[in-house]
Amino acid sequence: MSTYYSPSAVFQSGVGDAVDRAENVLNGKPNREATAQPSASAGVRSLFPPQEHAEHEARRRRDQATRERQEQSPHLYAGIDIGAGPKTYFSHLLLRDMCDCPQCVDTSTKQKLFSTVDVPADIQAIVRPVESVEDDSPLAMIRGSTNAAGIVRMTWKDDIPGYGPDHETTIEIKTLRRLARETNPIVTPPLPPHSFWSAQRYKDSDLFDPVAYGAYMSDDAALYKVLLMLRTHGLLFLTGVPESEDSVSKIVERIGPLKTTFYGSTWDVRSVPQAKNVAYTAQDLGFHMDLMYMQQPPHLQFLHCIRSSSAGGASLFTDSFRAAGELWRTGRKAFVELSKLPIGFHYNHPDNYYHQSRKVIELSPTGLGNLEESVQEPESELYNERWVRHVSWAPPFQAPLSESGPNATVAKLNNLNYNVRRWHAAAQKFNTLIHDPEGIYERMMKPGECVIFDNRRILHARRAFEVGDEGKERWLRGAYMDEDPYKSKLQVLHKEFYKADSSGSNGWLFMVWSLLQPTLLQTTVFSKPPHLLTNNGILDPDGFEHDLDMALAATGYDQSHMPRFLKLVNGNSVTAFWSKVMSPSSIHGVMSERHAEHRLPTDRYRKATTISLSAFRSLIGYIVKAIWKMQVDRIMSITTEDRAAEHYVRQANSFLKRTAVTGPCVAWYRGYDDTAPSALWPVARSIFLRVSETLRFEAFDIVYEIDEDMFAYFENGWTLEDDAKSDLDKTWYMGKPGCDVDLSVIETLKDTDTA
Repeated sequence: MSTYYSPSAVFQSGVGDAVDRAENVLNGKPNREATAQPSASAGVRSLFPPQEHAEHEARRRRDQATRERQEQSPHLYAGIDIGAGPKTYFSHLLLRDMCDCPQCVDTSTKQKLFSTVDVPADIQAIVRPVESVEDDSPLAMIRGSTNAAGIVRMTWKDDIPGYGPDHETTIEIKTLRRLARETNPIVTPPLPPHSFWSAQRYKDSDLFDPVAYGAYMSDDAALYKVLLMLRTHGLLFLTGVPESEDSVSKIVERIGPLKTTFYGSTWDVRSVPQAKNVAYTAQDLGFHMDLMYMQQPPHLQFLHCIRSSSAGGASLFTDSFRAAGELWRTGRKAFVELSKLPIGFHYNHPDNYYHQSRKVIELSPTGLGNLEESVQEPESELYNERWVRHVSWAPPFQAPLSESGPNATVAKLNNLNYNVRRWHAAAQKFNTLIHDPEGIYERMMKPGECVIFDNRRILHARRAFEVGDEGKERWLRGAYMDEDPYKSKLQVLHKEFYKADSSGSNGWLFMVWSLLQPTLLQTTVFSKPPHLLTNNGILDPDGFEHDLDMALAATGYDQSHMPRFLKLVNGNSVTAFWSKVMSPSSIHGVMSERHAEHRLPTDRYRKATTISLSAFRSLIGYIVKAIWKMQVDRIMSITTEDRAAEHYVRQANSFLKRTAVTGPCVAWYRGYDDTAPSALWPVARSIFLRVSETLRFEAFDIVYEIDEDMFAYFENGWTLEDDAKSDLDKTWYMGKPGCDVDLSVIETLKDTDTA
């Protein structure tokens, strides 16, 4: 049996339903095949407000009505069988614009050869039946069929002038399926989220180990690691960089083009007379970001240390996203102010003048609506630090507060005075968090090292240094890069290595990320094994593709206290036992009975991982306990303390080092070879995992709805009872929570049944 869940749906919109379904599977009861969308009649117990489900149901009815209108309008829409039930309807204009034949898209430049506005409004597609074509891809070979890829061909009535009647458009069915989904088509695999870091974590974790210059320049896998680290943590070092003035240019151009500013395409950081930037002095340089006064500040900054013979001059770095997250937890009003009130940044010099107004904390819109609007209310229950997009902080280049309005306009004096006080109070709190010693990573850069960091996230500073003689000075050579070329290179490599690297089996990281994504999709449970894992989810045995955030292949074994498959019991081999009770030839066969030897792609950022049903049940129970406490205790947010997480990981690593196991894919199981080493399984593992199932709320930072009264959920001390025939509160006479009881009313009622 294989069970598939969309964990973001489990967390966001169907916890109760998911638990019931899991219980049914565990108890051998049948589950109906759930659709991918929640229905008012499905009995889904949701964490979303009722009005949101009502809106979703209304949208579903509107979609049904739209499909009916499309079916009745063949002059506007073409119906195509994409293997998802009834025909799906596509606009003729949409299909024509998708044509990528050599007449429409240049085969060399990949540029469009026609203008969409030239397509006649009354164009119509003459659609032929869907065809199966030869598919010799590796996935097709694994699937055991080379005829699974579908295409649809069409010619055109009233085509663009200049195109003949023989002009034919070919579109893959999988492309049309992506368009037909309610969610936006995913062109590239999702990237991992940002991860906050502290100084201690940066020093201790192997994750932050420097990357060798030679590997960076020649190995795409090393380059991918660098780009991914810049995405997740924003800071990384290269070592072994040649002592050459053009080395930093080569490092940048390995990713994309340099960003040229009035400083040039590259620039030197060393003490010079009559400096036009404080960085060109030997003075102490506080935390800042570069070029905030430009409309498009650089996304990445590169600093190559060529010489470092002077005393002092250590480089300091801190994660502004971590500071913003801490501000949200400890000073929410200040967080809101810094996300609302813009300030000015300028470069005021005889040769150049630049000015831009920015908010210190810039937020990204989310699937739950525009967070930049939602966060304006201090009581917003959204955990906003996950959606911090940029931070703007550069005290040396901050313009006077009188120039902080958009386009440097000066507000009316009364509003200006008020806003200045608000911004100043919030900025002071943020500044304190920026300078928290626990968040500052200090490094005396050595010749041959190059630091690369996200200039819109990582704040950098420098301690003062002594100016040495020529040849003994502190000399760093720097360069910038814009965001577009960085993101382009990252996406290209991410598509390659996301598919290729299957050496790891850490699907949990992606799962945790999926749990945080807002969605209205309902949990889907399948009782049949999937036909194939696809880039977007699974292909079921009936040929329908299902878009999933995460696929969990349930093995059905309780792995919390023993190996999946024991090899020795009391010194006797039991491998023959498995051949009698198990039909698949490997653990992955439990996931997909037709393709027993197909390795699941379960690296750190994959959509699939193998898990036992008992472990999944435990995970859901853990989440439900947390949600229950948040609802009952009126908790705004609950976050694992960094210290607790570090201690837990350390303990887990320690116990893993003391545990010797044989994996489920060893030769004895695949080929029933009983010469493989035995499995050792100390009882400590069982105890550790069982204890880990219990929520230790003392290890969490908890923010209550009413900060000054963590027990406000007790209300007035009485249970609120609703009259069956009215909405009257039976305890009205007790007064409001936080107020004194009205004793005169109690005196009046003392001789009645109510009292």
